[in-house]
Amino acid sequence: MKKKAIFLLAILLMASFVTSCSNDDDNEKTEFTSTLTANGSEVKITNLEGKAVASFIYEFWVNDATSDFYIQGNITSHEVHTSGKDVTKDCKMMIALVNNEEWYSSEKEYVSGTVTIEKWDLENFKVTLVFKDYKCKSGSKSIVLNGSVTFPTSINI
Repeated sequence: MKKKAIFLLAILLMASFVTSCSNDDDNEKTEFTSTLTANGSEVKITNLEGKAVASFIYEFWVNDATSDFYIQGNITSHEVHTSGKDVTKDCKMMIALVNNEEWYSSEKEYVSGTVTIEKWDLENFKVTLVFKDYKCKSGSKSIVLNGSVTFPTSINI
């Protein structure tokens, strides 16, 4: 009986070493790496979420509504979402600098720049969007987004 218990303990210890490899942890940390700037200043990203709602709707959030910087948006396109696709005309966003009480709606105040799907990878539950000189105005103020954001993505189809 003691031999069986020792054998089971050895198997459990080996299984725990196999499942917690430091290389796996490093890959997870960099898998959703994002760099985004607003008016040239780095944006602190505390959480991200993406959701493929149907074959033609993708919803995304950067941070939550209690953060200083916040984006809520969706991309609606009846063409298939694919890597490399410019979705600027299909992308509608609300961008907020909450502490400054600045709110920008791309639907009403889009000026210039692009939003591109760099990587559409629903098999691995992630989507990467790239913002290039994406500019919106609100009265006399404007905001310019640059960078890439990789969203962990759920699928609700």
